[in-house]
Amino acid sequence: MKAGTEGANIYMNLEEYREWLKQNANKEEASAYEVAKEIINYHNSFWGMDEPPKVELFPRKVITHNKDRLEFDLVIVISWVRDDFHYKRTYTRTIGVEFKESDISKVIQQAIKRRDYVEYMYIATRNGVLNHLEHILMAEFGIGWVVWDDGFAKMVIPSHYQYPVHSIMYIVEHLVKKAVDKYLEEKMKEVKVTKLTDFEDVEVDKE
Repeated sequence: MKAGTEGANIYMNLEEYREWLKQNANKEEASAYEVAKEIINYHNSFWGMDEPPKVELFPRKVITHNKDRLEFDLVIVISWVRDDFHYKRTYTRTIGVEFKESDISKVIQQAIKRRDYVEYMYIATRNGVLNHLEHILMAEFGIGWVVWDDGFAKMVIPSHYQYPVHSIMYIVEHLVKKAVDKYLEEKMKEVKVTKLTDFEDVEVDKE
């Protein structure tokens, strides 16, 4: 087990996480090991990998941004290497998980608050029924759902990929897009055509 980079946060592999849970789990994390394993196996099954992935788990991971301080029940980081046109490229994906026994509405709100910090976000609860609004929120924010019971976990709704809004890559792409949009807007003002007669005096070469 190794020290993380942020305060008391630690990261570990899946089996170390199981041992950690024996000493630290609360009642809503009764099947957290099975939930984590289900999420990891699901995502590893469709990401093309040339070698086994590196999987790191961060229980009770604290994220700080500006004045915000959020604690995730669990963050999973999966890294793998893939050969893209004879060039080996490393990919990394972050997955957030929030656990609850039965208060689905509350855990969805918790997941929404944390959604912008990870590529994938999950809630993990005992079996239940989503109401209409909860269905809409889950779909709108791409939040996945894993149902658990004693020693059991099952993927019900997979999370959809989303760039973390607070990641450096997202910020750079957002700024570039704004600059391009501004440039195009200025160019459109320079070449403004309002009616067909604007073309009357334009000579067209004929071969």
